[in-house]
Amino acid sequence: RVSVVGPQVVQTHRYAVLDLDARARQASADSDDYDQLSERGYLQARLLGEQWAAEGLEPHSVYVGPRKRHHQTAATLASELDSAWPEPVCQDGWDEHDAYDIVMHSIPILAERDPYVAERAERYRGSDREARVAYFELYRHITRLWVLGEVDLDGTRFEPWPEFRRRVDAALSEVIEREGRGRTTVVVTSSGPV
Repeated sequence: RVSVVGPQVVQTHRYAVLDLDARARQASADSDDYDQLSERGYLQARLLGEQWAAEGLEPHSVYVGPRKRHHQTAATLASELDSAWPEPVCQDGWDEHDAYDIVMHSIPILAERDPYVAERAERYRGSDREARVAYFELYRHITRLWVLGEVDLDGTRFEPWPEFRRRVDAALSEVIEREGRGRTTVVVTSSGPV
């Protein structure tokens, strides 16, 4: 069993993903350091750790993505499970994609030809609440376009969707190959890989 700590429940024939809620490893979006687990993220990781301890979960292995908040989540979970938590293995394959930067890169390009993006880009400059709603709408729309290959990333450092998916699939395949059957494995990552 591979449990990936992330925001959605996904089940396939190969593995199960354990839901930790959409805000569980919540980054500090309103902070100067985005890669900092929020107070809510710490609380939710602690509560999950308490639940796992009560259920007697003893993972055989733990993998974490390279972000600071991935490690903070893993450490918080470990503090609730005491000796039942093995030393985490850091895997770059569990890193997130550059969602924010892809969105910011794409807004001016897409706004020239996409009225939906142009209108939300204007609202993004508005009040705090209005700007957050507009950003979320832009994020959803542009991420969908990124997955469909309709965002021009030529000449940028950003991963196209197929590369991102291959990287995450390779990380998952490596965990499955290493761990085999009959072992409980936890992966701590961000929402993108999940």
